[in-house]
Amino acid sequence: DWQYFKSYFESKFTDGMSWDNRHLWHIDHIIPFASAKTEEEIIKLCHYTNLQPLWAKDNLVKHAKLPL
Repeated sequence: DWQYFKSYFESKFTDGMSWDNRHLWHIDHIIPFASAKTEEEIIKLCHYTNLQPLWAKDNLVKHAKLPL
């Protein structure tokens, strides 16, 4: 449910992150969504445990770089 997800996600906040400064950070896929090759992989990558808050500048640098 939403409360569980919210608590889980907030536990991933790094120093300075809050809902009040949401415009400064992104919700990032830890394993890039672009790496999915099958429908099953897409479903797994959409799971909430593959999400993390990441400062916008760090996420923009990361930009879905796929492992070789």
